[in-house]
Amino acid sequence: MHPELNTPRLHLRRPVERDAEAIIAIAGDWEIARRLARMPHPYGPAEVRFFFDHVVPNEPTWAIEWRETGRLIGITGLAPAPDAGSAELGYYIARDHWGRGVATEAARAVTKLAFESFGYRKLTSGYHADNPASGRVLAKLGFTMVGTANRPCLAEGKDKACVEVELLPRPRLEVRDANASEVDLLARIWYDGWQDAHAKLMPAELARQRTLSSFRDRIAAALDRTRVIGPADAPLGFWIMKGEELYQLYVAAAARGSGVAVDLIVDAETRFKEAGVRTAWLMCVIGNQRAAKFYEKRGWIRTGTILADLEVAGGTFPLEVWRYEKSLR
Repeated sequence: MHPELNTPRLHLRRPVERDAEAIIAIAGDWEIARRLARMPHPYGPAEVRFFFDHVVPNEPTWAIEWRETGRLIGITGLAPAPDAGSAELGYYIARDHWGRGVATEAARAVTKLAFESFGYRKLTSGYHADNPASGRVLAKLGFTMVGTANRPCLAEGKDKACVEVELLPRPRLEVRDANASEVDLLARIWYDGWQDAHAKLMPAELARQRTLSSFRDRIAAALDRTRVIGPADAPLGFWIMKGEELYQLYVAAAARGSGVAVDLIVDAETRFKEAGVRTAWLMCVIGNQRAAKFYEKRGWIRTGTILADLEVAGGTFPLEVWRYEKSLR
C-alpha cells in the first residue's frame, strides 16, 4: 500500500469505489481523453471497473483531492517498468482545474516519493505533440526531452506524435549557513533577481538606489542570518531571517524551476519552528505574481496590504506590499 501524500492545496490518496462517478466524469471528458495514451473513449462503468481491478492494485495510483472542498479533481500514478528500476509518470486533471498548477503540484509530490521512498533510478513520461501544456508541466518538474516517437491514443484510435522525456534524481543539496567568502556571489543573485522581478514594479526613485553595491552591503550586514544552498563558489540561492519574518528569498536564474526555492523555504519554515515562531510572515511586492503563486502553493496566506519601510541608504523608503503569513504550529 503506497502512502497518502499532502501538499499545500492537495490530498493524494488511493482511489476507492466511491470515487467511480467522479472518475467517470473526468475521464469521460473528450478534451481530457484525447490528450492521453491509455484512456479509452467513451469512458463508463466498464472502464472504471477495469481501473479498479487492474490498475489500482498493480500500479501506485493516487486520487487527487482539492483539500479545501474534498472534491476529487484528478488522478496521478506511476507505471513501473519491467526492470523495476524506473516507472512512467502519468496524470490527468478535471478541466475546471486546468491552469492552476494542480498537475505540477501533485506530480512533484509523486516524483519526490518515487525517488526518495520507492528507490526508482529514473522516471519517464511523454506527451502528445498537440498537448504542449503537459510538456510545460513536465519541464517544471525537471523532465528533459530524450526523443520522439509515435504513441497510441486509445480515444482517437490512432498513433500520434509524442515527445518522450525522463527525470533523474536531483542530487540533494544542503542548505547551510552563509560565509563571508560568498558575499559578492550572493549579492549578484540578489541584484539579478531584484532586477528581474521587482525593478519594473517599483518607483523609479527606489530602483535607482538598488545598486549591486547596495545589495552587497545588505547581505554582508545580514550574513549571520542568511542560509545558502549550493557550493560556496557557486551558490544557487539564499534566504534571510529577520525575527519572525522571512526577510528575503532569492534563487539564481540558472536554478529556477529546479526545486531550489522549495528547499530554501522548507529550510526557512524548519528554522522558524526551531526558534519557536508560531506564525511566520513575509512581504511580497504587489504585482509579483510569480512569487505570490509560489508562496500560495507552499501554504502561505495573503493577509492584506501593509505599508512597509524598506531599507535604503541613510534611511527607509515607504512602499505598500502584500503581507503573507503561515502558521507553523
